[in-house]
Amino acid sequence: MVRYDNYGYARGRKGSTVLWLLLGIVAFATLYYPFFGGNLKFKVVSFVEPILTFFGTFFLIIGGILVVVGFILLFTQSIGKGIKLSLYGFLLIILGLAFVEPGSFGFISHVGRPAPKGYH
Repeated sequence: MVRYDNYGYARGRKGSTVLWLLLGIVAFATLYYPFFGGNLKFKVVSFVEPILTFFGTFFLIIGGILVVVGFILLFTQSIGKGIKLSLYGFLLIILGLAFVEPGSFGFISHVGRPAPKGYH
Protein backbone atom coordinates (compact mmCIF):
# COMPACT_ATOMS: atom_id res chain seq x y z
CA MET A 1 0.00 0.00 0.00
CA VAL A 2 1.31 3.40 -0.96
CA ARG A 3 0.75 6.21 1.50
CA TYR A 4 0.77 9.88 0.54
CA ASP A 5 2.19 12.60 2.71
CA ASN A 6 0.79 16.11 3.08
CA TYR A 7 2.18 17.30 -0.25
CA GLY A 8 0.76 14.47 -2.39
CA TYR A 9 4.05 12.60 -2.87
CA ALA A 10 4.01 8.85 -2.53
CA ARG A 11 6.05 7.47 0.35
CA GLY A 12 6.37 3.94 -1.01
CA ARG A 13 9.41 1.94 -2.06
CA LYS A 14 11.39 3.88 -4.62
CA GLY A 15 14.28 1.44 -4.84
CA SER A 16 12.42 -0.79 -7.29
CA THR A 17 12.02 2.06 -9.80
CA VAL A 18 15.73 2.78 -9.71
CA LEU A 19 16.47 -0.93 -10.07
CA TRP A 20 14.26 -1.23 -13.17
CA LEU A 21 15.85 1.88 -14.65
CA LEU A 22 19.37 0.51 -14.12
CA LEU A 23 18.30 -2.87 -15.49
CA GLY A 24 16.94 -1.17 -18.61
CA ILE A 25 20.15 0.78 -19.13
CA VAL A 26 22.25 -2.39 -18.75
CA ALA A 27 19.98 -4.28 -21.14
CA PHE A 28 20.21 -1.48 -23.69
CA ALA A 29 23.98 -1.29 -23.37
CA THR A 30 24.46 -5.04 -23.78
CA LEU A 31 21.82 -5.90 -26.37
CA TYR A 32 21.18 -2.91 -28.61
CA TYR A 33 24.28 -0.74 -28.53
CA PRO A 34 26.92 -3.25 -29.77
CA PHE A 35 24.94 -3.94 -32.94
CA PHE A 36 23.32 -0.59 -33.75
CA GLY A 37 25.31 1.90 -31.63
CA GLY A 38 27.17 3.59 -34.47
CA ASN A 39 23.96 4.45 -36.27
CA LEU A 40 22.30 5.53 -33.01
CA LYS A 41 24.90 8.28 -32.50
CA PHE A 42 24.05 9.89 -35.84
CA LYS A 43 20.30 9.60 -35.19
CA VAL A 44 20.59 11.33 -31.82
CA VAL A 45 22.78 14.10 -33.25
CA SER A 46 20.44 14.67 -36.20
CA PHE A 47 17.53 14.98 -33.75
CA VAL A 48 19.24 17.30 -31.24
CA GLU A 49 21.21 19.57 -33.61
CA PRO A 50 18.26 21.66 -34.92
CA ILE A 51 17.03 22.25 -31.36
CA LEU A 52 20.45 23.45 -30.17
CA THR A 53 20.89 25.57 -33.29
CA PHE A 54 17.53 27.24 -32.65
CA PHE A 55 18.42 28.04 -29.03
CA GLY A 56 21.89 29.22 -30.07
CA THR A 57 20.46 31.57 -32.68
CA PHE A 58 17.91 32.86 -30.17
CA PHE A 59 20.65 33.51 -27.59
CA LEU A 60 22.78 35.29 -30.21
CA ILE A 61 19.91 37.61 -31.18
CA ILE A 62 18.90 38.39 -27.59
CA GLY A 63 22.55 38.82 -26.60
CA GLY A 64 23.16 41.25 -29.46
CA ILE A 65 20.10 43.28 -28.49
CA LEU A 66 21.23 43.38 -24.85
CA VAL A 67 24.72 44.55 -25.83
CA VAL A 68 23.31 47.36 -27.99
CA VAL A 69 20.82 48.44 -25.30
CA GLY A 70 23.59 48.19 -22.67
CA PHE A 71 25.88 50.51 -24.64
CA ILE A 72 23.03 52.97 -25.18
CA LEU A 73 22.28 52.94 -21.43
CA LEU A 74 25.98 53.30 -20.70
CA PHE A 75 26.12 56.66 -22.45
CA THR A 76 22.62 57.96 -21.73
CA GLN A 77 21.44 56.87 -18.28
CA SER A 78 23.39 54.90 -15.71
CA ILE A 79 26.80 53.34 -16.11
CA GLY A 80 25.97 50.42 -13.81
CA LYS A 81 22.89 49.32 -15.75
CA GLY A 82 24.72 49.68 -19.04
CA ILE A 83 27.66 47.55 -17.96
CA LYS A 84 25.35 44.96 -16.41
CA LEU A 85 23.22 44.62 -19.55
CA SER A 86 26.30 44.52 -21.77
CA LEU A 87 27.84 41.73 -19.70
CA TYR A 88 24.60 39.74 -19.81
CA GLY A 89 24.55 40.25 -23.56
CA PHE A 90 28.14 39.05 -23.95
CA LEU A 91 27.37 35.98 -21.84
CA LEU A 92 24.35 35.17 -24.00
CA ILE A 93 26.46 35.62 -27.14
CA ILE A 94 29.08 33.21 -25.79
CA LEU A 95 26.38 30.71 -24.86
CA GLY A 96 24.78 31.07 -28.28
CA LEU A 97 28.10 30.49 -30.01
CA ALA A 98 28.63 27.37 -27.94
CA PHE A 99 25.21 26.06 -29.00
CA VAL A 100 25.56 26.93 -32.69
CA GLU A 101 29.20 25.84 -33.14
CA PRO A 102 30.30 23.66 -30.21
CA GLY A 103 33.70 22.95 -31.76
CA SER A 104 34.61 26.62 -32.04
CA PHE A 105 35.69 26.81 -28.40
CA GLY A 106 38.37 24.17 -28.85
CA PHE A 107 40.80 26.71 -30.26
CA ILE A 108 41.46 28.07 -26.77
CA SER A 109 43.32 24.91 -25.75
CA HIS A 110 45.49 25.00 -28.89
CA VAL A 111 46.94 28.50 -28.52
CA GLY A 112 50.66 28.34 -29.12
CA ARG A 113 50.58 24.68 -30.13
CA PRO A 114 49.64 22.97 -33.35
CA ALA A 115 46.21 21.36 -33.49
CA PRO A 116 46.22 17.64 -32.66
CA LYS A 117 46.04 15.18 -35.53
CA GLY A 118 43.25 12.64 -35.71
CA TYR A 119 39.56 12.30 -36.28
CA HIS A 120 37.78 15.66 -36.44
